[in-house]
Amino acid sequence: MNSVTKALKNVVGVTDTNVDLAGAKATVTFDENQTNLSALKEAVEDAGYDVD
Repeated sequence: MNSVTKALKNVVGVTDTNVDLAGAKATVTFDENQTNLSALKEAVEDAGYDVD
């Protein structure tokens, strides 16, 4: 499990992730009542990656 996947899975409300580091893409399934895109972006940035 890579650090981005781990960071996203630690966000409350995230139920599934599919991270492609080589392609610089992530698909995240989450409960909008528990988290939001800003929190997901922050988690990825805290793991040391840029988010576009």
